[in-house]
Amino acid sequence: EYSGMFGQDKAPALHVRTQSQASQTSQASDVESDTQPLTDDPDLGLPKKFGNSTLFTDTIPVAEYQGRPLADHMSVKNGRPPGALLLPRPPLDAPTVAEAIAVISCWYEDNTEWG
Repeated sequence: EYSGMFGQDKAPALHVRTQSQASQTSQASDVESDTQPLTDDPDLGLPKKFGNSTLFTDTIPVAEYQGRPLADHMSVKNGRPPGALLLPRPPLDAPTVAEAIAVISCWYEDNTEWG
């Protein structure tokens, strides 16, 4: 028995696992991931995190693309090509306008990360 440095008793490590315990834990996590494969997807939490508007959350990649810098210089990587924003946009219909009004209203933004 090792009494430690200067005669002190060494306490055993609390979180020591054997390989059999580690393999049992990994098998249990594999079973859980097989029964619910979609719960780990990060995009599933998006409507809860940013509200219930799926039309609004679908515009996030579009806004990200439009916010990229122009790829008119060799130092710009993953930029948008010049003239990409000059294409005509489709006209807005009534449901899209109603959804936009609901998104920008205060009652919608108070409980989300947009507000």
